[in-house]
Amino acid sequence: MVGINLQGRLGNQLFQLAFIFSLAKKHNTCFFIDYPIHYPLLVNRYFHFQDRNLLFLKWINKLVNVFIQLKLLHFRKKTIPLNTSGPEIATLKDKVIYSGFFQTPDYYFLNEKRLNGQFRVKKKYRLLFEKKYQELFLNHTIVAIHVRRTDYADWYLDDLGDSDFRLPYKYYGNCLEKIGEVENCRFIVIGDDTEFLRKKFSSNTHFLFEKNDEITDFQILMNSNIVISSNSSFAWWGCFLNRRQNKKVFAPKYWLGFKVKQEYPVGIMVKDWEWIEF
Repeated sequence: MVGINLQGRLGNQLFQLAFIFSLAKKHNTCFFIDYPIHYPLLVNRYFHFQDRNLLFLKWINKLVNVFIQLKLLHFRKKTIPLNTSGPEIATLKDKVIYSGFFQTPDYYFLNEKRLNGQFRVKKKYRLLFEKKYQELFLNHTIVAIHVRRTDYADWYLDDLGDSDFRLPYKYYGNCLEKIGEVENCRFIVIGDDTEFLRKKFSSNTHFLFEKNDEITDFQILMNSNIVISSNSSFAWWGCFLNRRQNKKVFAPKYWLGFKVKQEYPVGIMVKDWEWIEF
């Protein structure tokens, strides 16, 4: 048995669940998720996780089975730094409760195909999305543009020695130049600061500036023909779970390390996406 300390919001939780699912498969064991009683378990709120027999979903401090309580006393606790990849990942053991963000496919590449089939948005959220957007998506080529800015202004990462990870307009402009003219196209701008792009494109009737709940925005990313991604874990997963056969994803080269031109975290840059410099 292996465990994970859940932290962060939806994108981070998906990385953590993908990691612990894959580690459990590697060791042919089950896994559990440890999270505080007041903490929002967003992966469970929005998704059906198909392999439920592997998911032991309880708060550790609420376990009633004495045998399991005693067994967990022998578990080691291990924190994995954000920028860990490669050989270090191969050494991860069973009978450990892990903490970390695990933002690289290196953690679960062996189970990528199986993993893609695990996360299915719950029916009630799919129906709400279809009610609002089905006609638009059926009748147009959709370009989703995700913006993540507000809290990134105050972020600081010791590894990069810098703060403020907001993407500039130049990035979005470069992506739009790459896309060029697309017949019968609609651009859907989503995220936490759509006003940032509204100033540039408010007069363009092909641009829609949307304010939705997070699972609706997530499904826009999952279902669009083309995505211009921000450097957020939320957008990464929306793109990763997009199963359109000919999807096109544009993302900021180096991700969070764009200022120093250093991929961060290492391994985040999926080979099938187009990585844009700016």
